[in-house]
Amino acid sequence: MRCSSSRGGIWECISYIYIIFIYTKNIGKSIFPVESDIQRSTKKFSRVIYQGLIFTPLRHTIINQMERVICGVCKKEMDQSKWKYHKYKSHNNLAWREGDQPLNLKDDGVVRQILNQLYKSRKPFHCEICKQQKKSVLGYLSHKSICQRLEIEVKNVKVSCTICHRKVLPVSMNSHMKIHDKPDKTDEIKLICFETNNTELDIKRPRRAATQALQMIHILGGESNIRSIFRDCLFNFRQAIKYQLDMCNEDEDKLFEFHEANRKRLRQKTKELLINKKTINNKPLFLIHPLKELKLIYMQAYDWMMSFCLEYYAQTMLFPNFRNVQPWLIVNFNVLNNYLPSVQESCDIRIVLKTTAKSKKSEEEEEEEEEKKKYFKLGLFEVHNTYSDQSTIFCGGPITSLAWLPTAYDRTDQTQILALATLNVPDQQYLVGKTYKTSALIQFYNCGLLNDFESACYPFLLFGLALNVGPIWHLEWCPSGCFSESRLGLLAIAASDSFVYIYCIDNYNNNNDRGLIYFGQPVVKLELESGEEKSYFATRISWSKAKGHRYLAVGYSNGVIALFDLELISSNLLHKTSCNTHVFLPLKTFQAHLSSITGLNLGHYDQGNRWLYSSSLDRSFAYWDLFTMTKVTSSRKYGIAEALWPIQWPTCITVEEETTFNDKISARTNIKSIRDILSPDSNWLCMTSSPSGIKTISFSDWLNLALYGGNSGELTGIFAHELFNVSKKQFKNSYTRCIFSVARLVNKKKSNQMDNYQDASENFALLFEDFPSDNISTIPNSKTNNLKTVKIDKYTISDYPMRAVNKIALNQNRQSHSYYAVGYQMGFVRIGNLKFIKGNFNQTIFSFNTDYFYFTDARF
Repeated sequence: MRCSSSRGGIWECISYIYIIFIYTKNIGKSIFPVESDIQRSTKKFSRVIYQGLIFTPLRHTIINQMERVICGVCKKEMDQSKWKYHKYKSHNNLAWREGDQPLNLKDDGVVRQILNQLYKSRKPFHCEICKQQKKSVLGYLSHKSICQRLEIEVKNVKVSCTICHRKVLPVSMNSHMKIHDKPDKTDEIKLICFETNNTELDIKRPRRAATQALQMIHILGGESNIRSIFRDCLFNFRQAIKYQLDMCNEDEDKLFEFHEANRKRLRQKTKELLINKKTINNKPLFLIHPLKELKLIYMQAYDWMMSFCLEYYAQTMLFPNFRNVQPWLIVNFNVLNNYLPSVQESCDIRIVLKTTAKSKKSEEEEEEEEEKKKYFKLGLFEVHNTYSDQSTIFCGGPITSLAWLPTAYDRTDQTQILALATLNVPDQQYLVGKTYKTSALIQFYNCGLLNDFESACYPFLLFGLALNVGPIWHLEWCPSGCFSESRLGLLAIAASDSFVYIYCIDNYNNNNDRGLIYFGQPVVKLELESGEEKSYFATRISWSKAKGHRYLAVGYSNGVIALFDLELISSNLLHKTSCNTHVFLPLKTFQAHLSSITGLNLGHYDQGNRWLYSSSLDRSFAYWDLFTMTKVTSSRKYGIAEALWPIQWPTCITVEEETTFNDKISARTNIKSIRDILSPDSNWLCMTSSPSGIKTISFSDWLNLALYGGNSGELTGIFAHELFNVSKKQFKNSYTRCIFSVARLVNKKKSNQMDNYQDASENFALLFEDFPSDNISTIPNSKTNNLKTVKIDKYTISDYPMRAVNKIALNQNRQSHSYYAVGYQMGFVRIGNLKFIKGNFNQTIFSFNTDYFYFTDARF
């Protein structure tokens, strides 16, 4: 069969191929076409598909759908069927296949023509770097020119307009110049309203009211005096000005300032002049919620926190009397095992770094990954560094508290130390109506300098503190003013014998003595009431961050809250023991709740002894005014596991540990303001939810970041913006939710029995799936809508919480605010670093001196 070069011959050839394909499918029928069938097929035919082949009559070529093609831009190999999707999704149609004629991407006209064709098809544009979507061609080109750049670099890229001297991006200059090319509207009105004696011109005349208005404006413009329009009124504008000048005192400065203010106002944009000033003055600036947040991190939080440190944190030494009279003693080897955790070896674990994009790796890298995929165990106090910004420590038992040592905010040469407490016996149960005096151990780990975005984390056990008042439920450092060459700080310990002890932690940062266990006497002892028989113990401690840090609040297992003053000199509330320990009685006590206190925070407002919030196992939550001993506001929610009060916001963040058996209802993280009347729209604002109970939460005042975890083993962060006086819709549009790590269970022996710690350790293994923290695009987040790709296994309430996250502690020090520590039920503590913050946070340059320090911000 021969096909001519004319279009009709080709169509006739295609028709025969198509008809033969159709008729061969029907066995027993004639394979010879009928003339009417040929005519119908040639009219309706667009292309012929047979066994993966496409014959396109317009191109006169045959394309194989199964063959492999290579992208000429990214050199990625794929099937022919996936080329069209890859070309749009990855390159916005600005790509070609190898073998085809390449596109001249340097030609702005060619690029705009291709993008305009894509815009007409109503498809969004995707940024190749940050995966953001743009709806217009100009918006895409403008974003691409400034993507992943700092604000200083963006300012340097912008060019100035020669007419109005406004700085715009080079891509937007053509569109900006069109604004100046538009004719003035006033000239158009004058042109239309121009009167002519030529009545033959068929011009549409303006309305009568417009003509009279123009005449009045013309009359008033030529006069220097304005009179009243009423006949009997004798008002004269010139005389009124003369009278005002005669009666007014001469003040040239005020007249000059008023004149300049008017000139500045006239130079403003038209849109700004249309804003009603009354609506702006009704709210302070920090309460006006922007329509769109451009940054991941709320930049104002860093400036606020730096101002807070300058005002409240001490540069001089506080509590000089709280010193160790005698040095600590090393625990005897014969009794050392009594203080060590009973579990000496961890369960099987495996750490995997999840990547979202597939990349070609060398044989050595693949061998290293295969080695990391193997399961392994950790010994007691052993540290495993999978990669430079992630460390895993086995501490021997369920983590009950984590606390970073506060360091001076104006120094970067101080090491970061993490203090933690565990349960020595994992399956031991403790009742809230009793006191306990079991052996316990507080572990101190040296993590190095940990300067943000630079230092790697390689922690090691610095020393341990042995106690006979365990277990320990909470650790709290003095916020500032306690660090020196010989003293690291003051550490408050919530013990199980009804007391709160404050220890002076000396500096044992000696390489020769690392890893030793000491026994020492406390320098302060806080006692709720005098007497021997007691049926309660301390569960929460809050050390005031107000200037001087003299007040300390303690919550107990019986629902009582006590306020202590560490600078008391009254003999009725203070005495010393034979060991030179200061014993304080409370300044105030009150019955706040019916059950154990789970959340407690003493606000720094009004000298740090007035405002307090508390939460309890009785499902109640309350703000307290300690001056009047009254509740400011209270409410009841689900079981509140933990709550915190950010320094910069008059709100509290709570997490719910309890969930229902209904799959549609999840545990939530809520925001509660201090007074409902101040923010009626955010009475209880839900930040996010979790498929299982949330056990712990931590907040970074430098980053405005809330990090929480629960029984499912996920580590989730929320980068929030305004937390006060914001509606639910505005809050959801401003915050970004990220998942940094997920812990999963792996059944080793195909046995579902996990009733206690030992069964879980023998039958199951833990798999830690971490996401690379170098870039936000590699972390599942709500901005890129890839959170659904991370599967989180739901926790079963009848099983042992093997993968549960017990405690989280974000580093509150300025030089290390991107680091965090996570404590698990199985005794692991993992220290990580959020490296991607460097690309989303404007770098602040700090300069230090011996006498003073100053900082300059690149944003200003």
